Amino acid sequence: MKKFVRVALLCVGLIVGLVMAELVLRAIPSNSTDRTATRVNMGEFTLQSLEMDKTLGFMPRLGEDSEYGLYGCLHNDYQEKKRPGTQRLLFVGDSVTHRGKIIRALQALYGDEKFEYWNAGVESFNTEQEAGLYERHNHECAPDQVILTFHNNDFMATPITFENDGKMEIFSPRHHQSMSPWLFKNSSLYRLWLRISLSGVQQESVESVKKNLSKLKNLVEADQAKFSVILFPILKPYSEWSKREKDSREQTLKILEELNIDFYDPWDELSAAIESGVDLQEGENDHWHPNEKAAEIIAEHVKSRGIIESGGR
Repeated sequence: MKKFVRVALLCVGLIVGLVMAELVLRAIPSNSTDRTATRVNMGEFTLQSLEMDKTLGFMPRLGEDSEYGLYGCLHNDYQEKKRPGTQRLLFVGDSVTHRGKIIRALQALYGDEKFEYWNAGVESFNTEQEAGLYERHNHECAPDQVILTFHNNDFMATPITFENDGKMEIFSPRHHQSMSPWLFKNSSLYRLWLRISLSGVQQESVESVKKNLSKLKNLVEADQAKFSVILFPILKPYSEWSKREKDSREQTLKILEELNIDFYDPWDELSAAIESGVDLQEGENDHWHPNEKAAEIIAEHVKSRGIIESGGR
């Protein structure tokens, strides 16, 4: 009997503790437990663009009713066979590439007579997924050059929460996890637990990033195409960068040099514009995505280096 009472008291204490923790978390304004993963509605955005992939987390879904079609690229007006006398430029990367501002700025500078511009950018992708998509589909494009926009947050894998038929599942590279829709909606404590459980999944090691960049470079060069990188920075004054953000830039520069990868680094021009008060952000307090002005600065930097002109099969 005493043992039963002790167990009962322990259970009551645990329940009270959990309730108190839930109330404390709910009282914290805009608490970070709500940012567990990027939620994607299967009936709207995901069925149009992405599908779950147990190896790479998620991949673009190809088809006429999706954003992505031939060669795993966004639909465009180019023919399957490249026009004679042109270079086929394939742009890979995450949301910065997908939204196309830098590509359109380059197209405005270079024109359409000598170049084709194929966009294989995918929202929330990291380097492992970019290499995987190139290996599965993009290489069939037979590009002359592959240009990766490498972002500071490519050191992070982004878990995507897929919702379908009342079920919710989290996918990111090499990780799959089911979750409770009711608890996710109603419990800050549950969202905190999910966030903690995913923290180890999200952070990519320097060696992992280096391995995947090397893989992508080798795949491209095996196809006798040129590989280069646009190093996209955080769009705020360097003095406001966190230590992690500064470290990721230095680590990236070191990796690119060690792998002997041609890269464009427009930070000096972008930094000067930021210090002059020029707005370069796509949205308010969005340090991760360029607006048209930032894209123009990046395109001008790329053109000044002349690397696109020097590439090709």
